[in-house]
Amino acid sequence: MAMSWAVGEKAQRDRAHRVMGHAGGALSGESRGEGRNVSDKSMGSRATGGVEEADSSAETGVKNQIRRELLRLTTQAEVSRVELKALSTIVLCVVLTSILIAAGLRTGLPLLAIPAVIFAAMCWLRRAVFRRAERFERDYPSMLVALASSIRTGLDPIVALQQAAELFSQESELGKELRKFVDAINAGQGEELALRRFGETINHPDIPLFRTAFLLARKEGSSLAKCLHRLARVTRNRQSFRRRMRASIAMQKLSSIGIAGCALLIVLFQAVVNNKALYMATAHPLGFRMLVAAGILMMLGLVGMFRMTRARI
Repeated sequence: MAMSWAVGEKAQRDRAHRVMGHAGGALSGESRGEGRNVSDKSMGSRATGGVEEADSSAETGVKNQIRRELLRLTTQAEVSRVELKALSTIVLCVVLTSILIAAGLRTGLPLLAIPAVIFAAMCWLRRAVFRRAERFERDYPSMLVALASSIRTGLDPIVALQQAAELFSQESELGKELRKFVDAINAGQGEELALRRFGETINHPDIPLFRTAFLLARKEGSSLAKCLHRLARVTRNRQSFRRRMRASIAMQKLSSIGIAGCALLIVLFQAVVNNKALYMATAHPLGFRMLVAAGILMMLGLVGMFRMTRARI
């Protein structure tokens, strides 16, 4: 009896140990599952946070690039604060007016004026940059020839460059840059730094060549007069090529403007003579879309042609 009772008690203890082991394994599995879920959630949150940081950094980079481009254009165009304020006011007025008209008419067509006015403002700034560089180029070959002649007489290149400021008026772009150089030298600035800042706000491809040649001649002691004559020859050849190009594409520009003007005159003539047919065409949804598409295509064609044939320095 005692032995059978001991055997039964041992069997019960083994069964209890087995049940406790299964329960502990289940609990540990659940805890591991919960830990895995928590780690997956943390990894997912980290990935989401990384994507958001990447998007924010990309957006910040785009904004900084646009800001730098606008600053470069306004600096190279030498736009005054009054002109820049007037330009920004016009753009803002057009944007607000387009939004109000689109909200009143419940159509998105007036919103097309927003990218159009922004594009027009950027074109105006780039045109101002080109005109300033062109004004600089008018006197640039004369300055190179005069500087080369002064150097050949034995005058120091820096002194010759300072004296060249007296040859040009205060309104000329080259005269302004030469006076800036003279003021920098008189203020105690180093020759190399003053030369590197000469014409830095003018978008002209020959100015870096002039600065490099001048600095190398100062450091190495080589002859600068021949190099200046070559630079003057290159600039004059570029000016001659630009004049020939303008003369050759003038007829193509005039013909394209005439074609677009004839299309506009046809629409106006139709509106005066047979306005009912024009009203029916615009009242139809397909006809109105076709007229708008034709106008947009003509405008894009004119803009593309003028951009391809525009004069470049």
